[in-house]
Amino acid sequence: MRFLKQSIAVLLALVSVLLLFVPAVLAEEHVHEWNEGTVVREGTCSQQEVTEYECAVCHQKRRELTGYGEHLHTRVVGERAATCTTKGYTGDTYCDDCGKQIAAGREIDFAAHTPTEVTTVAPTCTEAGYDESVCAVCNMRFKSNKVEALGHTDADKDAKCDRCGTSLAYAGSGSDVCKVCGRVHNLDLADRLLGAWHTLTYVFNNAWNSFVGFFQGLGK
Repeated sequence: MRFLKQSIAVLLALVSVLLLFVPAVLAEEHVHEWNEGTVVREGTCSQQEVTEYECAVCHQKRRELTGYGEHLHTRVVGERAATCTTKGYTGDTYCDDCGKQIAAGREIDFAAHTPTEVTTVAPTCTEAGYDESVCAVCNMRFKSNKVEALGHTDADKDAKCDRCGTSLAYAGSGSDVCKVCGRVHNLDLADRLLGAWHTLTYVFNNAWNSFVGFFQGLGK
C-alpha cells in the first residue's frame, strides 16, 4: 500500500513537470501564422483603431492599435486677406471634433496698389519719365512705367543740345560742364582758356571756404 502511494506521488510529480515544460517547449518551437486581422474598433481622430489578429495554426489571438482615423470636421481660423499695406494669412486649420491644430497657415505677400489719378511725366534729356499714381486704398504716391532719360543730341555739331539747348561738348571730347557758368569750354582756344580759369576759380573758392569754415569752427 505504501509502495502504491509512493508510485502515485512520483507519477504525479512527473506529470506536473511535463505540464510545466512541454507547453513552453512547444510554444518556443511554434511560429505563429497571423491572418490579415479584423478591425474590432474603428479609429477616430482622437481614438486609435484596434485590430485583432488570429494565428492560423494555434488560433491564438492578439490585438494591436493600428492608427488614428481622419479628421472629418475642420475649420480655418485666422484667415486674413492681404492689402497693399498689410500682409495676409491663409489661416490655421483646426479639427472641430478633437480641437487639435491640423495645419499651420502661411503668410501672403502684400497686394498690389490700386492706382488712380495717374499723371504722366515725360522724359527729358537728363531726367527719366514715369507715371505717378495715387493708391485708392492707402493714398500712397508711387511711380511706375519708368522711361529712361532721352539724353542730349547734337546733330548740327554746334555744341548745344538740339532738344533742350544745353551747352555741350563736341562728340568724343569727353569734357564736363563747367561748374561756374554751366558751359562746356572746348570750342576754341579762348573758350578753353576761360574754362581753365573757371576751374581754377572753382577749386580756389572751395579751398578758401573750407579754410574759413575750419577756423570759424574753432572759434565756436
